[in-house]
Amino acid sequence: MAFDLTPDEPLEGDLDPQSDISLIPAGHSMKGMFFARYVAILSERFEAISGSLKEPPRFGKYVPFAFYPLADFVTLFDLVARDRYAHLSPREAHRQLAQSELDAFLRSTLGRVTFSMLHDPVAALMKYPEAFSVLARGPLVSSERAGEREVLVHYEEYFGSREYAYGVVEAIVQNFECEPWLKIVETGPRAFSIRVSWIEEKTNPRTPSIPQ
Repeated sequence: MAFDLTPDEPLEGDLDPQSDISLIPAGHSMKGMFFARYVAILSERFEAISGSLKEPPRFGKYVPFAFYPLADFVTLFDLVARDRYAHLSPREAHRQLAQSELDAFLRSTLGRVTFSMLHDPVAALMKYPEAFSVLARGPLVSSERAGEREVLVHYEEYFGSREYAYGVVEAIVQNFECEPWLKIVETGPRAFSIRVSWIEEKTNPRTPSIPQ
């Protein structure tokens, strides 16, 4: 199955995060820098649900460069997405919130150093798998150049919403004030590819999707 995803066309449909979470292998994890702001947004609500997480942070605070279960991240991410984008479908809510994930990375020293050396979407998308491997464990990401303004990004052993991956890739392109166009190709139960292309001179530069 394949479909196109354009900037002005929202995704429709619901998601079943609990079903996804139950399938996530124990070794799949993400660094704490991506958890912290969702804890702040959820505030007292986080305190109420922290006991149900697989690995709640000590004293309620995630260490930025320590690894925590991907299952817990998906739980927090889904709660914030549905709350902040209640007017959108859950699939589009995940996509929109994921576009702000790049901001969390850019606020880290690693993110600033990485992007200071990248000057266009091609370079950033080709660097993406390396950065991903530092920030997450479990899912496998690779990329290959497919044209002057086109890169193929491949995902394997992927768990959680694919809409998250779509949003992150879109944000990488938007960071260079370009308009992304995606073609998603399903290649297996836990594998898919995104053919990313773009046009320059994006008229509406990206802004963070949620308050910092």
